[in-house]
Amino acid sequence: MMILNATWGEAGILKSPRIPMVIKMVRKALILGELNSQVTGVKTRETLAKISSLPGVKDAEYIAGPYDFYLIAEVDNQDELTKIVTSLREMEGIKETMTCLVLPSKKKK
Repeated sequence: MMILNATWGEAGILKSPRIPMVIKMVRKALILGELNSQVTGVKTRETLAKISSLPGVKDAEYIAGPYDFYLIAEVDNQDELTKIVTSLREMEGIKETMTCLVLPSKKKK
């Protein structure tokens, strides 16, 4: 397991000396999000459509639990991931997000 010693920077983006090294290995991220309580009905479908249309977003679905939606992003570099996270945080109706980097692993034989 890799543990990063990091701090939160501008716009809630994680900053760490090791993050650029990790991002070079990462091609996928799982992002969980919570909607504002005012987002209901048709507005939830509109919000998911906006999320799904972001460049780099490969899948997005509503979920039950502590978060309201997840998305899978595939990126080539840290800038692309930062753009997705920034777009989500600026999007009307999204309360918070949590980004998890999918680390590469050896394939099982």
